[in-house]
Amino acid sequence: MNKICTKFSFKIIPVKYNAMKYYLNARENLVMGDTLLAGENLWGCISYVVREFYGMINIGIENHRASKALFEFAVDHYPGKDRDLARPFDAAQECHKAYYKGGLDYDKLDICFDGAEFFMKEFPKINHNEVKKAIDPYVKLAAEHTSLNNVKFSKANVGCKEEFCDKEYNIDYKAT
Repeated sequence: MNKICTKFSFKIIPVKYNAMKYYLNARENLVMGDTLLAGENLWGCISYVVREFYGMINIGIENHRASKALFEFAVDHYPGKDRDLARPFDAAQECHKAYYKGGLDYDKLDICFDGAEFFMKEFPKINHNEVKKAIDPYVKLAAEHTSLNNVKFSKANVGCKEEFCDKEYNIDYKAT
C-alpha cells in the first residue's frame, strides 16, 4: 500500500492522509473553484476521524454504510448534544453524494467547512473505552455467527405488523 511506484520514469511517493490533510486539500480545492473535490475531501476528513476513532478500539471500517452506522453508535456516548455532531456528519455525507452530481455550491460548502472543524475537535472527545465496552458484545456475537455476516438488523417502526401466510405478526426488527 505504501510502496514507491517505479512503473513510471519518475518516483511516485504515496501521500499519507489524516483528517487535517483531507481538510486542507478541501480548502485548496475550494480556492481553485473545484467544489466537487472540495466536497469529496470534506467527506474524507469526517470519515477519517470516525475511522481513526474506531481504529483505537481495533475495528476497521470498510465502507460508507459502516461509517454511518458506527458514527451513530459512537455519538450516543458524546458528552455534548449528539445533534451537534450529527449536523457536520450529515453535511459531509451530502458533500459525498454531491460528488455524483457535480459538486455543491459555495454557500453549502462553507457550512460544511465549519462543521468539519467542529467535528475534528469534538468527535475525539467521545470516550473510546466506553464505546468499546458498549460495542464489544455486538462484535463478538456477529463474529461467532458467521451465517449472519451480511444481514443487517434495524428496529421496526413502533406497532409494525406484517401479514404473511394468512397470519399477522408483530415485528420488532427488520432483517435486510
